Amino acid sequence: MEGNFRLNISSMLIAVCFATPFAHADDIDDGKAAFRSKDYSKAAELLSQPAQNGDSVAQAYLGYIFEFGLGKKANKAEAFRWYEKSATQGSEYSQQKLGVFYELGIGVKKDLAKAASWYAKAVEQGDANAEGNLARLYESGKGVPKNLAKAVELYRKAANQGNSAAQSNLGNLYHNGKGVPEDFEQARKWYTKAAMQGNTTALYNLGVMFRDGDGVTKDLMAAHIYFNLSAANGDSDAKAERNALSRKLSPANLKAAQQFASTWKPGEELPNGEGRNEVTDGDELDNSKYAASERIEYFEITLHSCSVKSKLNFQNKSAEPKSSTDSEFLILDVSFKNEDTESRLPFAGSVFINYGGKRYKFDNPETIWQDGWGLRFGKINPLLTERTKLVYKIPLYMRGEVDWVPGRNPENAKLTCGI
Repeated sequence: MEGNFRLNISSMLIAVCFATPFAHADDIDDGKAAFRSKDYSKAAELLSQPAQNGDSVAQAYLGYIFEFGLGKKANKAEAFRWYEKSATQGSEYSQQKLGVFYELGIGVKKDLAKAASWYAKAVEQGDANAEGNLARLYESGKGVPKNLAKAVELYRKAANQGNSAAQSNLGNLYHNGKGVPEDFEQARKWYTKAAMQGNTTALYNLGVMFRDGDGVTKDLMAAHIYFNLSAANGDSDAKAERNALSRKLSPANLKAAQQFASTWKPGEELPNGEGRNEVTDGDELDNSKYAASERIEYFEITLHSCSVKSKLNFQNKSAEPKSSTDSEFLILDVSFKNEDTESRLPFAGSVFINYGGKRYKFDNPETIWQDGWGLRFGKINPLLTERTKLVYKIPLYMRGEVDWVPGRNPENAKLTCGI
């Protein structure tokens, strides 16, 4: 089980890097004002002399400006120099910044023992980011002797101050029984606190809990929501998990899960789970409905239904389109009846899917399918009988109203169904 969960490392370090040192800048108002107005060149000019005169707040500001190249070219070594000057005077902000620089080797040679030492100095002043980062080092035994009890203590201090990475990592310890007795309820509690702040790792780990039913009612719809929210933050593993679950939900629940994730904002309530776990044995999610018939030029055309499959089982294997982890097949069950004496061929045409307020077009079918056989033609082969299936490859999670616009169709008449 432990392999399913991840420690939240990067978000702690990023949170550290982007916090501005306003708390120590009371006596450099002009420099602060310029910094806040994003006139970084002016801020650096105003802060330079106070920093050289030993003002720890001005030094911290200059460290930040040089670190991120604000108003000037980034210079990590120069950033380290100013942070070090500020840290030696007791600035907790600069102390935890030095810890980050030593831990990651930014502007200075990597030294985990020194990173732990500077984190510890900031921890003495109650800095939540330093508490979380030092906890990670104790958990892994890097730069300090491994001490899970100390890691739990520090994570808890940071978590109680609202640090989302520490909350997520504390949840992970409870989930896996590391340094504390295994406790799924506590794991979920801390994951949820972090997830409510949009923490990517916590969202992923909640997805795993609801996917596997760890201390919660197993709920694939809730798991899909959590993986989707994590994937939206750029987590590739969460994207793969979300896509896998998309194949297992009914169209109605998949649509509801997608809608929830698309409108959710940090701070809003997250799903608690209701045991929604429908899985189709034949991996087909069919939400088809009868559409209509249309007279289009020489043909009476009917769209009988549309459905979605993750894999096609052709008798003619060489003609079967390859499935993938991020796509599936939209199947239109159609019939063409030629109303004149000429042997004209109907064309498959285009499919439009209305999804997320946008209209997506798919021009060429992957295959034209009848009775288990597949033929790769853009137009309907005369050897086929009137009733056939058109197969289009679409993104895995795309659901909505489907408009089919057949070929040889000067008026762009469309037939509609839903998936």
